Amino acid sequence: MNRKCELLVFLFCMSFVILSSSESNHPMLFFSEEDLPKMREKAESSHRSITALIKIAGQRLKTKSKDYLPPESFETFGSKWNERFGNSLCTFAFYCTLYPGDEEAFNLIKTYMDRMASYPDWYVTSSRGNDEVPIGHSLTGFATAYDFLYGRFDDERKKVYLEKIVEVTSNMYRLMRSKWKAWPREHTHNHAPTNIVAVLQGALVAKKHEVEKANVWKEKAVELLEIGLRTLQLIPDGSSDEGVAYASYAARGWMQYIFLAKRHLRITHENHPWLRNHFWLYYSTVLPGYYGSVGIADSNANWFHGPCSQLIFLDAFVMKNGYGNWLADRIRESRLEKKLFLPDFTHEYSTVHLEFIFYDERIQARPPPKHFEKLHCFHDWGVVTYGGGQALKDGNSFLSFKSGAVNGEAIADSVEQRLFSDIIRPWASINSGHEHPDQNSFTFAPNGRRFITEALYGPKFTHLNNVLTFSPSKSAQCHEPWEGQIGECSKWLNYEHVPVPRGKVVTATNCGDMVHIAGEAVDAYSSELALESVQRSMVLLNPEVLIVVDSVYLSTRSHLRKASAFFHNIDSAFRQTQFQQLNGAEILHEDGSYRFVWQLCGGDSPKPTLHEEAISTEGPPRTTHYVNVTFPLKPGKLTRMAYVFFGPNSKVESIHCPKTGPDYIIKFSAKVNGIHYKLTSMPLNATLKTRNEFLGFGGYLRVENNNSTYYFGMGDNCNLKDYPQTPVFLKELRLPVLSSSGKVAEKEECFSKSSVWHCVFLYSFFVYFIIIIRTKSDRYYKRYYVFCFLVLSVTWMVVTLYFSTRAGCRSASADSIETEQGIAENKLLTASKASLPILPIVVITSLPGSGGEIMETVFLNSSDFTYLSTHDVTIPVPDDATKFNPCYWPKNDIKFLETKSKTAGWFLAMKTEPLSFFNNIPENNPKVAYARRRIRELTKNSSPAINLLNGYWNAKISWLNEVLGEQMRSVYVVRDPRDWIYSLIRDDLTMDKMRIQQVLLRNFLHPETCRSPTWLPRPYRQTQSHVTDNLIKILSMVWKADVKTVIGNAKSLHIVRFEDILTDPHRTAAKLLMQYGITISLPQINRITRTAHSGFYNIYYEGPLHRDYAGQWRGKMTLKDVKIIEDVCRNLMKQLSYL
Repeated sequence: MNRKCELLVFLFCMSFVILSSSESNHPMLFFSEEDLPKMREKAESSHRSITALIKIAGQRLKTKSKDYLPPESFETFGSKWNERFGNSLCTFAFYCTLYPGDEEAFNLIKTYMDRMASYPDWYVTSSRGNDEVPIGHSLTGFATAYDFLYGRFDDERKKVYLEKIVEVTSNMYRLMRSKWKAWPREHTHNHAPTNIVAVLQGALVAKKHEVEKANVWKEKAVELLEIGLRTLQLIPDGSSDEGVAYASYAARGWMQYIFLAKRHLRITHENHPWLRNHFWLYYSTVLPGYYGSVGIADSNANWFHGPCSQLIFLDAFVMKNGYGNWLADRIRESRLEKKLFLPDFTHEYSTVHLEFIFYDERIQARPPPKHFEKLHCFHDWGVVTYGGGQALKDGNSFLSFKSGAVNGEAIADSVEQRLFSDIIRPWASINSGHEHPDQNSFTFAPNGRRFITEALYGPKFTHLNNVLTFSPSKSAQCHEPWEGQIGECSKWLNYEHVPVPRGKVVTATNCGDMVHIAGEAVDAYSSELALESVQRSMVLLNPEVLIVVDSVYLSTRSHLRKASAFFHNIDSAFRQTQFQQLNGAEILHEDGSYRFVWQLCGGDSPKPTLHEEAISTEGPPRTTHYVNVTFPLKPGKLTRMAYVFFGPNSKVESIHCPKTGPDYIIKFSAKVNGIHYKLTSMPLNATLKTRNEFLGFGGYLRVENNNSTYYFGMGDNCNLKDYPQTPVFLKELRLPVLSSSGKVAEKEECFSKSSVWHCVFLYSFFVYFIIIIRTKSDRYYKRYYVFCFLVLSVTWMVVTLYFSTRAGCRSASADSIETEQGIAENKLLTASKASLPILPIVVITSLPGSGGEIMETVFLNSSDFTYLSTHDVTIPVPDDATKFNPCYWPKNDIKFLETKSKTAGWFLAMKTEPLSFFNNIPENNPKVAYARRRIRELTKNSSPAINLLNGYWNAKISWLNEVLGEQMRSVYVVRDPRDWIYSLIRDDLTMDKMRIQQVLLRNFLHPETCRSPTWLPRPYRQTQSHVTDNLIKILSMVWKADVKTVIGNAKSLHIVRFEDILTDPHRTAAKLLMQYGITISLPQINRITRTAHSGFYNIYYEGPLHRDYAGQWRGKMTLKDVKIIEDVCRNLMKQLSYL
C-alpha cells in the first residue's frame, strides 16, 4: 500500500512538471524535429522502397482497424499472446510522422494508445508474473510512438501516456534488480535485449521530462546491455545458439541499443566482433530464392523480426560495403513476389520503421563477390552451411550440418572450465532452452527445393530432428525403450549438464562444388548407452546428389541392439519407393521427384516407416512428415548405414556400399550421370598415422572419378593426384615458405676454426706466389715451388669443403633470402622418396613478444597433436633456458653432443615414447595431464607439437633438426618489427606487465655469452659490431638477426605472421595445418578466432587482442624511430610484406 501511495504522489508531481513545461523535447529517440523535413524528402526518393511498406502499414491500419487496434477489454487483451500490439505501433506511428496530414490514421493511433494506457498492465494473463516479454514489446512500441508523435498529442494525453511509460518502466526496473528474475542475467537470450532495451527507451523518454529516477533506470539498463555485448564478444562468428529465427529476435534489440548508445550515450560498438560477422548468419543460412532460412533450433523457417532492418543497420554502421543493403533488397523482393514465409501477423511491422531510420542511401547495394566461399563455418554454433545467399534456380543447392556444443563452444568452455566468471555464471546467466537435441543433424535443398528440412519450433524430442535414436535403453525418459540425445523430453531443452553435451564438426571442406562435412556426436548421448562413436559423414557429389553415411561404434558392454534414423519434411508427405532392390522414399516438387534410398553396408536395405506428427509450436500446431529407418546394432562392432539423396536431373545408375573391413575404412561407389565415383573415407577417430597410411595424406576423404582424384581438405590442391608433392605455401608473401631444398643465405654459421684456416692458406698463397715470381734463374726450383703451390691449393679446397659441410656454410649474401623452384622438390615433403607422408613433429619458435603463444589454440585441441610449451615444462639444459640465448649449437660435434645428451634424450623421448615421456614430466600442469590423456586416447599415434617460447632455441634449430630428424617441421611466428619494438618500449602497461616487459628487454640487451664450442651466429656478430646507444636501433638489429638466423638454419620452415593470425585466424591456421595434410575442426577454429578477436585474451604482457590489434605503433612512435627500424630491417620487412 505504501509503495502505491508513493507512486501516486510521484506521478502527481510528474504531471505538474509536464504541464508546466512549454519546451518540446520530442522526437529525440532516433531523430530530432530538425531531421523530419529531410526524412520526408527521402521517403519519396532514396527510401521509397521502404516507404512503400510503411504506406501499406498505414492503409491496413485504416482499412483493417478492428484487426490491428488493441481490444477495448483488458481481459481480451491479456487472453492470448499480445506482443503484436507493441510491435505494430512503432511502424503505425512512424507512418503518421512521415505523413502528418493523414488525420484518420492519427486518430486511430490515439485510440490505440488510449486503450493500451487504460490497461492495468500488459501481461498475458496465463503468464502473469512469469513472462515479461510481452511487456517489453508493448513498452518499446508505446515509448517509441510517444516520442514520434509527442508534438501532436494534447496535454492530457501527454500526461497520461507519460504516466504509463513511467509506471511500466519503474516496474520493469524493479524486476531487473530482482534476484528471482532470470532474463536480466541471461545476457544473450532473446528476452534480455527485448526487455532491457524497452526499459532504456522508457528511461530516455522519462529523463527528457525530468523524472527523478529516470537516470537510475537508464544506468542499470546500460550496465546490463553492456554485459550482454561483452558476452557476445566471445561469439565472434556472429551466430546464436538459439538459431537464426531467435537470433533475429535478439538482434532487433541489440541494433536498437547500439544505435541509441551512440546517439545518446556516446558509446560505440561498431567494431564489435559479433557484429562484424553477424551479416553471415543471415546470408549463409538463407535458402536459394531468399524466401526463408535454415530452421535449426526453435524456428519458423523464417525470421521472427526483420531481418531487413538488421542487415541495413549492419551496412550503415558496421560493414559499409553494400552487402547488407543488397540482401535486404533480395529478401524484400522475394516476399513481395513469392508470398512465401511472410512475417506473421505478430511480427510483420515490428522493424519496418527501423529499416527507414537505419538506411544509408550513400552505400550502394552490391552482393558479396563471387570469390567468397559457398562453404561457411559457424565455429561457435557448430554449424556448416553450403550454398547460402543464392538465387532460386537449378544447380543452386543448399546444405547444412550441425554438430556443436549446447550453449555454443564459448559458453560451453566457460561452463566446463569456469572461465569469464565476471559475466558467465552457470546456470544463472545461461538459457539455451530454445536449442534442440540435434547434434549431427542436416538439411538439404537441392535446386533450392526443400527436401530434408528441420521440424522447426516444437517439443525437444530427438526424433523430431534428423539424427539417430537408440534402443533398448534402461535410462530412457520418454518414448521408451528409445533414447535420444541428452536434454530431450520437455518443451524446453534441459541444458544444465556438465560436461556439456556436444557434437563436433571434425572436418568441413570442399573441392569446387563437391563438399565433405563430417561430425562426431557421441558426447551428445548418455554414457549409459555405452556408445563409443556416433559419426555422420556427408559428401555432396553434385548439386543434386548427396551421400550420407552413419557409423555407429558400440562398446562390448552396450545393451543397445537398434538404431533409428529420422528424415523430416515440413511441406510434403513422403511416399515409399524402391531403387534397384533398395528401399527408399520420395517427395514430389513441380520439377520432379526428389528421392533417397539406403543400404546397410554389406547388408540389406531395411524397410522404412512413414509418419506424420502434429507438434505444438510458437503459433498454431504444425505438421511434420518424416521417414524412420531402423537398423540393427552389434555390441563391440561397427555398424554403417549409407543413404543416397538425388534429384530429378541426376541419373543414379548404381550404388554400392561394401561390408566394412577390420580397418574400418568407408568405401563407397556410385555411378551418376555416366561418371563412376569411388569414395574412400577414414573414420573420424582414425589417427593421423592411419589416415596417412590408407589415404596417402592426413585428411579424411579421397574421391576418384574417371581419371581424376580429389583430396578433400587440401585447399586448391584437392585435385592433384600427386599430393603432396607440391607444397602449399602458408602465405603468398614475397618471402616464400622455406624448405630444406631452397638456397637460403647462411644456412649455418661457419665454425670459428674455419676462419683461421682461411687466413693461413691465403697467407701461404701470397708467399708462394711471390717466391714463384722472383725465382727466375733456377728452373728446377721454380717447378718445385709450382708443384708445392698446386698441392697447397688442393689441400685448401679439401679443408674448405670439410668445414663447409660440417658447419653448413653458404656463399649467399647474408642480407638476401633466396629461394628457387626447387622448393617444390623438397625431399622431406614429397612422396617421391617415401611411399607415405611423414608424420610431423612440430617445433614452434618466435622472438618473445611476437605472439607465439597464440599457436597454442591451433595445436592444443587438435586430435592429431599433443601440445606442450616451455611455459608448461622445463627442458633440461645446463644453463638458464628461460632467458633469450642466441648461441648456436654445432650439430656434428660429437663431444658437444655428449654434453647435451640429456637434452637430446628429452626431445627423443618426446618423439619415440610419448606416453612414457608425458608420464615422467614432474610438472603438475593441466596441459600436461591433458596431453597424457590425449596420448592414451590416440593409442600413442599423435604427433608432438612443442612451442619454444622464450627465444632460447631460435639459434639452435639446426641442432634440433639433427636430433629429431626429417620428421621435424619448424614454425616461426614473426611480428612486424615496429610493433614488436613498440611493445618493448611502451609505457602504458600496468606495473605487473611492465615488470615482465623490462625483464625481457634486459635479456635482449644483455644476452648470454657464447662459450666454445657454441658460437654467436653471424647476424648477431654483426649486431654486436655496431656500437650504438640507440635502443631502437639495437632492438631493430636483434629482430633482424633473429629472423635471419632462424631462416638460415631451419629446415621445412613455415613462417606465420602474427598479423595474419589476428586478421584471419581461420584461414591462417587452416593453411598451416594443410602443410601437414591435416584439416581443421570447428572447435579449433573457434578457439583461435575467439583468442584473436574476442578481446578477452592477452599475449605475454600485452593485450587484450582483437582483430585490429596490429599496428599499435602507429601514432605512438616518432617518425625518427620508425625510420631507424625500417632502415635496419628494410629487406626483411619487404620480403615479409611489412613494407
